[in-house]
Amino acid sequence: MRILKLVISLFILNTSYTQTVISKTNIDSVSFFFKTDSVNVKFSNSVKKKLNKYNNNDFVIEIYAYSDKKGSEKHNKLISDLRLNNTLVNLEKIGVKSKNYTYSLGESEIKYSTDSLNRRVDLYIVKVDTFKLNENYKLNIGFNPGSLTFLNSSYSEIKKVALILKKNSDINIELHGHVCCTDDEKFSFERAETVKKYLIRFGIDTSRINVFGHSNKEPLVIERNENDRQKNRRVEIIFKK
Repeated sequence: MRILKLVISLFILNTSYTQTVISKTNIDSVSFFFKTDSVNVKFSNSVKKKLNKYNNNDFVIEIYAYSDKKGSEKHNKLISDLRLNNTLVNLEKIGVKSKNYTYSLGESEIKYSTDSLNRRVDLYIVKVDTFKLNENYKLNIGFNPGSLTFLNSSYSEIKKVALILKKNSDINIELHGHVCCTDDEKFSFERAETVKKYLIRFGIDTSRINVFGHSNKEPLVIERNENDRQKNRRVEIIFKK
């Protein structure tokens, strides 16, 4: 079975002057299946709508084109190449540009016993988050008032940070805790420390995480209501190398 992988970048990332850390998360996918030696690809209206939804700088489309193993290696390569090229034509028709891409060739097998499942093109939509080293980023981590308890939406954000650190073993982080309302440096430190403890549960070594507390000295907004106070109850992260 021949596989041709092509990554269509929907963003331009210049790393000439600033080092970056990139986080990728699979969020959606589309698959096309083929009859023997068929190479025609046609996007339905629902597929067009889905791909256009992600046609912006925050996402990447990864394309994998396959053939079954019935023919020779040369024949299977030709079939998978044509399937991929026809997929690219459809992407260009709906406005997804292919000028920024990388690709690699190699042998791979999909472990399906049915040939019809192996004759396919898979498109994976990947969310891309880019973080510059030595810059502050506000994590999507919230706390209940006067508490070290996370809001439910916070856990996926902690998991994302853990995955970034696992994939970038040379990267360390600083966690900076902030509180609203009153001067309480100890409590702001404890909030950042709480995030650190959860990262350790995900397998991140404690030596890679430094923790700081800033009390209420660095508010993001003037506190006029509870929504403002919630914005100031936060933990920020800095990626270091």
